[in-house]
Amino acid sequence: MPLGMPTTTSFRQVLLRRSNAEEKRIIKALYSSAGYRYGLPEEAINLERFLEFLHELRLGLWLLSKSNLSTSISPALGQVPFDSWAEADLNVNLVKWKVLETLHEVCGDCSGQKVRELWEPLFKELQSVTSVFPIFSLNYDWAFEKLCLTVESDFRLSDGFSSLLGGQWSPKHYLDFKPSKKRIDICLFKLHGSTCWVGGIKSLGSFSGREAKPKHGFESGDMRPFEIVYPGFRREVWLGEEHWSMPGLEGDISIGWRQREPFSLLYTYLDECLMNCKVLVVIGYAFGDNEINTRLANALAENRQPHKVVLDPGRRWQRKLPNGMNEVWFEAPYNWSFRDAVEPEAWNNRLHWIHGKFGTKRSQNELLRKVQFTLS
Repeated sequence: MPLGMPTTTSFRQVLLRRSNAEEKRIIKALYSSAGYRYGLPEEAINLERFLEFLHELRLGLWLLSKSNLSTSISPALGQVPFDSWAEADLNVNLVKWKVLETLHEVCGDCSGQKVRELWEPLFKELQSVTSVFPIFSLNYDWAFEKLCLTVESDFRLSDGFSSLLGGQWSPKHYLDFKPSKKRIDICLFKLHGSTCWVGGIKSLGSFSGREAKPKHGFESGDMRPFEIVYPGFRREVWLGEEHWSMPGLEGDISIGWRQREPFSLLYTYLDECLMNCKVLVVIGYAFGDNEINTRLANALAENRQPHKVVLDPGRRWQRKLPNGMNEVWFEAPYNWSFRDAVEPEAWNNRLHWIHGKFGTKRSQNELLRKVQFTLS
């Protein structure tokens, strides 16, 4: 948000603004169906849940097509125009394409100068502690790539690819890492993927024209414009003797996405860093990924050393008092994630919540103060 990019929840409004009248009607209907599926208001469906729903819907359409059932079986799909299940799948797939295209446009490129203003003060202040910063990001943007391109004399990026601008991914680029003598090293691990990973190759280029849009419903397969893996995609993908193709699951699809490269290595580094770090800084994470929450909980229980500093606005609660006044209070984001997962004595004194938004002078100063205090 400090860089002007939408969150996964506010992305819905961006997608609607960038769609024509017919696309808006279909997208709203699909978001409404996703809300029913997850038991949430339509406006609370974030980008990752929406893409997960589209994947599930396409699985259902595939099954209906194999069963030769009438297209009138589902009035809920009435907002999506189609004369056959294959055509319905094509239209849903086109919505998915629109989502990915919009995501690339609004969460891909960003201002290197803005990134510098946001992150450089933190790195420079903490350089006395370490010159190597492991960053585990759940965003898809190119913020840290742009920082290192903008201030190449001061920062160096290691993200598993052969060069900053692109090239092929290989685990040896992490394994061969040696700290720089004159620059700050950012070791970047994009746990949910990135808008610049295209078919195993990194490219900070444009989206348009790189891939042909789907044309034949089920026969089109599943496009791979980006290798973005969402935390909800952990479903059974076998249907009888058939299987459904998904990005990142080509080949032996019985193996989950996290057991494949690059993700298996990225999560290995996450585990090792959690088990050995002194301070873990969490910025803007709402603790919505149960996989990562479990790893954080295990690390807090097993590694008695690390302090966790969380910078986040938190969850807002409000109630009306008998005198007519409104009482408003906030709760730390980790409270509803760790309450039942970790014994209180394992983390109560080592979790520090900074109630604020990243990017303000006050929150950055408070963050630095907390980190330096816990290290001392």
